[in-house]
Amino acid sequence: MKGDALDDYVCVYRGKGKMTISHTRKQLIEKALFKSREVKLKFPTYFFWDTLERQLEYLLDLAENKTCDKSKLKNMTIGILTVREIEGLDEELSDSLYQVADMAEKMRWEK
Repeated sequence: MKGDALDDYVCVYRGKGKMTISHTRKQLIEKALFKSREVKLKFPTYFFWDTLERQLEYLLDLAENKTCDKSKLKNMTIGILTVREIEGLDEELSDSLYQVADMAEKMRWEK
């Protein structure tokens, strides 16, 4: 595990009891950030990209312990943006963002 605490790992259960591969929080966020930048190139005029990228970068800073300020977690809109704007654009990005949104909600309540 290369020094990561066990609770830095997350398992995501999706549909009919299937489990996706466990990833570190950092890996989940990086995947979502990379994919969002990729999809943004196809749909650059959509208004939500900057908001989404800022939120993902904030979560990445938390995952990398660059900040310990969790006050912004309560204002995360990644899940809402995904439902309203992204779900119809790219299924892989949507799945990644749902995983990140779930992880962010859990982080909010951690001590």
